[in-house]
Amino acid sequence: MKAPASGGPSTPAGRPRLLTRLAGVTAGALVATGALSACAPHEPGAAAIVDNRVISDDDVQTATTEVNTALPDLQSKLTTGTTVVSLIIAPYVLDAATAGGHGVSDSQAKQAIAKLANPSPATLQFVRSQLAVSALTPTEQRSVLAQLKKARIKVSPRYGSFNPATVQLAAPLPNWVKRDAGEAPTQSGTGGSTGP
Repeated sequence: MKAPASGGPSTPAGRPRLLTRLAGVTAGALVATGALSACAPHEPGAAAIVDNRVISDDDVQTATTEVNTALPDLQSKLTTGTTVVSLIIAPYVLDAATAGGHGVSDSQAKQAIAKLANPSPATLQFVRSQLAVSALTPTEQRSVLAQLKKARIKVSPRYGSFNPATVQLAAPLPNWVKRDAGEAPTQSGTGGSTGP
């Protein structure tokens, strides 16, 4: 299905429906991937490193803040954890969408967040990815998953630990809490940390 120029069907409030279901679309499209790791990146200020591509903490914070500002009517506020996961998968999703003939332009992303006068490049990439992911065919989704499985992805523990069974970040533990060897991290939805 080709994404309309407006960024997709809208809710009664005029918000693109895709952006009101951010976490569900991303997690649902990528369930059962084991591609992400909870290893600390070796780059200061990095939220994640995908192969050699650094996703900075600043980009994560900026995109989260800008999307929440541009779309105040979201059912639940976008979290930094969801932003990290979305920025990790964005290049793969955007490449697959473009190859499939349903790429999303910067201008389409800007229309979806029209309240934001000058969105950052990270915010545009996040929004483009969210608009594109729902247009991916099952074959394209499998291709994205295969690429992610081959990628070397490291996520900063600040954002929690990644659970490959659910494609979600579990809440990070404070430094003073020690987890038992066999204890699994608790889930915190798709969010992870919301603070700086």
